[in-house]
Amino acid sequence: MTNEASFSVCGYVATLPYRKPGGQMVTMRIGWTPRTLDRATGEWKDQPTSFASVLCFRKLADNVYACLRTGDPIVVRGTLRIREYEDRTGARRITADIVADSIGHDLAKGISSFTKSRPPSGETAQEHDAAAAAAGLAAVREEIPPEHLDDEATFGDDDFEDLADDAEQVPAPV
Repeated sequence: MTNEASFSVCGYVATLPYRKPGGQMVTMRIGWTPRTLDRATGEWKDQPTSFASVLCFRKLADNVYACLRTGDPIVVRGTLRIREYEDRTGARRITADIVADSIGHDLAKGISSFTKSRPPSGETAQEHDAAAAAAGLAAVREEIPPEHLDDEATFGDDDFEDLADDAEQVPAPV
């Protein structure tokens, strides 16, 4: 877009990335807490924590859903949208949304490993989605890079509790 300003923010994943079944959009919240040095005491003081919703589309949504978990330090670049809405009580509220162009782990706070995702050849997106839906959860686990399969937190903690009862459906991590 020609009149859109790019916006970058560093923070932590505040909520587990969420995708509606069959959807190509992932939403999550990011939070950050600025700190300032009190020159009189020499101590650092936390300022109020800020939160924003992050909206991811298409391939970025797939990768965010597969890789990020609550507490991960990330850098988000995108477009900032401020919108008004009415809450359940009828009060008018204002919220900040970031329509993400790119997201990455904040390497100032840890290390990360990158694996380029490659779509299956000769398959349209519609065919891929239909095959994944027909295969159920097994197809989703195959799309996760093998180095992430031993890390249960790649999925959500709630996801593994639900799957623990049906160990035959999900192969054990290698």
